[in-house]
Amino acid sequence: GYALAEGVGYALRTNGGTTLTFTGEPNRGNYIQSVSLTPGSPDPTTDGWNLLGNPYPQPISWHGASGFYQTNSAHLGASCYLFTADGAYTGAYTTVNGAGAYVPGDVKPEIPIGQGFFVVKTTPGTDNVTFTDAMRVREQPGFNKTGSGFNPDDLFRLQVKSNDGYADEVLLYADAEGLEGTDKWDAVKCPM
Repeated sequence: GYALAEGVGYALRTNGGTTLTFTGEPNRGNYIQSVSLTPGSPDPTTDGWNLLGNPYPQPISWHGASGFYQTNSAHLGASCYLFTADGAYTGAYTTVNGAGAYVPGDVKPEIPIGQGFFVVKTTPGTDNVTFTDAMRVREQPGFNKTGSGFNPDDLFRLQVKSNDGYADEVLLYADAEGLEGTDKWDAVKCPM
């Protein structure tokens, strides 16, 4: 067998009908994982991307008061990116931002059990992020957020689909706490 490290994201593709067996105690407690940004690549939009993984046997919150972003916001952009498969070898990345808005619209804003997810580190160098038990979602909550007046009914979604099945979606939302230009609530398009 292979020991999986807590908090590390893994990419895995299997043939249909494959059974995977995981052994050991379910994780609980805090887990620390390093993230890094080394600026200077020819394409700066690819700098700072880190693949992490939900180490717990429950979904974790990205945007809640004790969510992953709030706990680790000093070094991360406000969005995370989850791969959502729509076929055997196809899919797209779902974006969840710091306000809890997500694209595409039919995906929950929590990070599922065992799900890998990308984050973007915004400060140069290497720092640690922490997973805590407080991030764990024991029940799938409804879509809500308090504080800035966020209302999911005020979202504008635009989805474009081609005749051969390719699709992409953008989410627009105006908030009084937002800044002109790019700020921490804006998500970049996942280059994967």
